[in-house]
Order: sequence, then C-alpha cells, then structure tokens
Amino acid sequence: MLFRSDAPPEAWDGDKDERVAAREAWLAWTERFAKSGKPSVPEPARFRDRTLVVLLDMGQVAMLDSSDKPLWMIRRADFPLDAEPLPGNRVLLAENKANRVVIRSRTGAVLWEHAVDSPLVAQAVEDDRVFVATRSELFEVDRAGRRVRSWTRPDGETYMRAMRLPDGGLAVVTFRQRFIQLDPSGRVTRAFPVIVTTSGGRIDVAPDGRVLVPMMVQDRVVEYAGDGEIVRSFNITEPIIAQRLPSGHVMVTSMDERMALEFDATGRRSWRFESPAGRLTRAVRH
Repeated sequence: MLFRSDAPPEAWDGDKDERVAAREAWLAWTERFAKSGKPSVPEPARFRDRTLVVLLDMGQVAMLDSSDKPLWMIRRADFPLDAEPLPGNRVLLAENKANRVVIRSRTGAVLWEHAVDSPLVAQAVEDDRVFVATRSELFEVDRAGRRVRSWTRPDGETYMRAMRLPDGGLAVVTFRQRFIQLDPSGRVTRAFPVIVTTSGGRIDVAPDGRVLVPMMVQDRVVEYAGDGEIVRSFNITEPIIAQRLPSGHVMVTSMDERMALEFDATGRRSWRFESPAGRLTRAVRH
C-alpha cells in the first residue's frame, strides 16, 4: 500500500475542500485495497521528467519539473543520505541523524517511519517492503515495522553503500574498499577492489553486471564490467553518486561543485543543476 502507483494523489494546497476530498479518496482506496487481498507490488512508473534533489546541508528535498523549477520542497529532513520518489508526491528517505527511515508527503508530513541507527540506504522493494542498510546491517522491513529478511555480513565487513537488486540479491561497497555482490541466498558471487571514500546511498549495478563507481578522491566516475575490468571512465570533480538513467545517460552529483550533472554515453555533459547553498548530494530523474 505504501508504494502502489494507483494510489490517489495528495492535495496540492491548503484548500479545505481539496483536503477533505483527498482524504475521502484515500479512505475509499484503502478499503478497496484491503478487500482485494492482493500484495502491493511496485509497478514501472510513468516517466514524468522530474528530478528529485537533496540539499544535504540545508536539510531540504525538492522536486523539480522539466524546467528545473521547484514543484514542492521538504524543508526539514534530517541529513537524508538516500532518497527515492514514490507515487502520490511522496518520498522515501534515510534520515541518518534522526535514526530512522521515513516516508514523507510533499509537505514534509511523516506518513510512515521505522527507527534504525544511522541508516545509509532506504529503498522501496516489492510487497510493500523497504530495504535498509546501515554500517553493520542489511535487512528488509514491512509496513508494520517487522524485519522480514536480513543478510549476514560477509567476512564482518562494514558497509558504505548498498543496493537491493531485482533478483533479490545485493550489491554493497565496504570500508575495506571492496565491491561485493551477493545472490538471493546471501552467497558472495563476485568481489573486486574499488576506491570509494564517502558513505550513504546506493551503488549502481546494470542488468548485465556493469558497476558505476564514483571515485571522489580521484575526480572521476569509473564503470566496471562484470569481471571487475574497467570499461570506461570520465572526469568530474569530487563525484558523490553516479546513477544510470533510462535514457542511457549517467547522473552524477559533485561534492566540490555542489551540483548535479547529467552525462551522455560519450561523457559529454548534457544537463546541470546548481545548489543554491551547501552540498547537492542526490539527484533522481524519473
């Protein structure tokens, strides 16, 4: 129920009649969903050409339209190290300093939360679950707050980044400067050295096994093949996050330049958005 794309939209302003209508629509939808007995599986989202950006130092999360104008802004997120847009103008956040993962509305209202020490990643997965990563834990929690799945730490590693993969496996980056991939049973299927010096957020793995690694101290983003060989790289000042877009482009955020940048397949910059103040650490195009 948390992630279904057929959920009704929220009210967009403070008009009383609109708020009442939105509440009635949500109650009616919830009743229909409860009677259906069907699990809530995330569906492929319709591309809307919007960009969710996180201004970490300001504690702000903003949704930009196709002209990079803010549609809405959450102003009091507590050090969000991961962010994911959800249907209904909601966002899933790993609020690191607040010790919780949380779903907020576009106004910032808390719609759901789960307490966990210093979360690094919060990722919506199937069956209304949220995958959570901390420095020492990898687990999934359901909407009732129950831990329904967890993974054993390979070789006692401490995590910097993580992502739950579509097949149920995991990809992680550890403080030992290793990329590790686990199959659904938790078995290590591959590992190779990487140079990652910032914690929080995900590591991008393509269906064919290619891995995008932002190497901040080397001022470049490197793409590795499935066997750990370098496929390509391009220069950018202090990259924090690198993520593939459906178009085949790559979205990168820069620590030093405080901006988000989009690069095409040849490494040429095709878009950028500058932070008004402080670090811009996440940018999710959808």
